[in-house]
Amino acid sequence: MARIVQSFPADSTQLSSNRVMTGLFLHLIAASFAVGCGQQPSNEMPTAAPDIEEVSNVAGDDANVSAIGRRYFIRDAAYDLIGGRVVVTDRHRPRVVTLDPWLEVIFAAADGQRTVDQFVTELEAGYADGAPDGLAAQTARFVQSLENDGLIKMIDESMKLPYYLSNPKSELDMDRATELMKKDGFIKPAE
Repeated sequence: MARIVQSFPADSTQLSSNRVMTGLFLHLIAASFAVGCGQQPSNEMPTAAPDIEEVSNVAGDDANVSAIGRRYFIRDAAYDLIGGRVVVTDRHRPRVVTLDPWLEVIFAAADGQRTVDQFVTELEAGYADGAPDGLAAQTARFVQSLENDGLIKMIDESMKLPYYLSNPKSELDMDRATELMKKDGFIKPAE
């Protein structure tokens, strides 16, 4: 099953903001370490599946894979890039989340413009020697995991991402983004 690498409560009533910042700081240290070792951390969203030897053969309900495959998937959480990693701010629960590499790829692809089946076809094309058995089923499970966590949502028709979910937060005009989030009901205005 898909897994979230780290989840930091973003609410100081659950965990002090110092500990949250410490977790984010550790990501920055890791990025600095990579640069010190001659590696360049990426500020790009991932666009391809991570290199793996084999995708585990996931026994799944083919009808469920087929049903989810026809639907579009779209981000339902704001994100940023820190040290080349996708860091998601969960709007349903007070937490900041980093994802493992497979989930980063799916989250990056969740633009509302492709169905899960279309996404799987794109992934399959990236394997020169043919896609591993179980790729479609595992991808569908990962998509469902992100949906269950409230980080993406499934929709029946294609939809353009709203401005405030289309790019990392650090690249947005936050005044404009906040106003649009309030207008769309994505966040509640302060009382």
